[in-house]
Amino acid sequence: QAEYQAAVMKRTQERERKQVERIKRQNGRPLTPEMPDEIRIPDSTKLHCVNEDSAYAVFISYVEVYNNYIFDLLEEDTCNDFGHPVLPESKKLGEDNRRRVMYVKEVKEIEVKSTEEACAQVWK
Repeated sequence: QAEYQAAVMKRTQERERKQVERIKRQNGRPLTPEMPDEIRIPDSTKLHCVNEDSAYAVFISYVEVYNNYIFDLLEEDTCNDFGHPVLPESKKLGEDNRRRVMYVKEVKEIEVKSTEEACAQVWK
């Protein structure tokens, strides 16, 4: 448990340090959700064989792997009965044997309609 708490603390400090570095690189400009649109390279790929009778959806998830722990970055922070933050639990890896792929179990998935909405979810 102590090792886990130390890893979470180190991960949090590293994330804060990186965020400060990003802000400094932006010449003092505040970090905003619109910024990804300024640095993003649009993908002009189009799907040509789309069945118009079908409905499609896009879901995003956002995880971080740090020191063999997997954290869901879209998961809301929680507090205990005394108002103190609760350490996030590391997520587990799962394997889809049929398709032979690995995935992260029980992460939050959010349906989005556009790249702007996806970026807003990640930056909030």
